[in-house]
Amino acid sequence: MRIPMILTSRLGRAALLFAAVPALLLSALTPASAAPAAGPYHAGYCSASGDYAICAASGTAYRPSIINVHVYATPNQKVDVYWNMVCSKGEGAGSSSGHFSGVTPLSHRAPHPYAQPDNCIVAASAGLDNGGYHIVVKILYWKW
Repeated sequence: MRIPMILTSRLGRAALLFAAVPALLLSALTPASAAPAAGPYHAGYCSASGDYAICAASGTAYRPSIINVHVYATPNQKVDVYWNMVCSKGEGAGSSSGHFSGVTPLSHRAPHPYAQPDNCIVAASAGLDNGGYHIVVKILYWKW
């Protein structure tokens, strides 16, 4: 196989490098909003141990598109979970709250009151109903 002469010469390799630099700079200067949002991000976490342990997680989700509440318990068992949030968008604020239950591990999407809010302050609490040893509540979100 023959390698083209332009790639084997020092001048040819330099020309190739300088041709690639503008493309790299352009990709580095592209606004972050054009790239898909990574995730998940953590908005809150709590952990508690002992018979009938209860824990409450809370935190702020910035520009959330999806907010999920995850609950884990040892041993796995039925738990009741309560969540609430206050979201802001521009100069307005709105709230939502809810309740769900199920056997751990479980995850539930907590809908927010606005499409594309600026931020949401979120809280979720859960407790062990059947004794047990350990419970964890996580609030995760993905950005818009």
